[in-house]
Amino acid sequence: MNKFLSNLKLGKKMLLGFGVPVFFLIVVIFTGITNLSHVNDEVNIITDDLFPKTIWANEIIVAVNDNARAIRNLLLTDDPKIKEESYKRFAWA
Repeated sequence: MNKFLSNLKLGKKMLLGFGVPVFFLIVVIFTGITNLSHVNDEVNIITDDLFPKTIWANEIIVAVNDNARAIRNLLLTDDPKIKEESYKRFAWA
């Protein structure tokens, strides 16, 4: 290997000394951009698809809990005013 380098002219040594690191730098940049594109796709899936579904599911949970409290109040009270308010809490009422 040393004999190979000693037989090269100065211009070719400089080209080899700067060219190889630049080549690897280009490979690293290309790999980074490609991986960044995949990360961007995954973030878009999260923000456009999964997060809205999570919000929707949480709204359903809140509605179910509200209905359960209203049913509980209907069953536990004899006060007609509280019963009327509990009926109004149902979405279908």
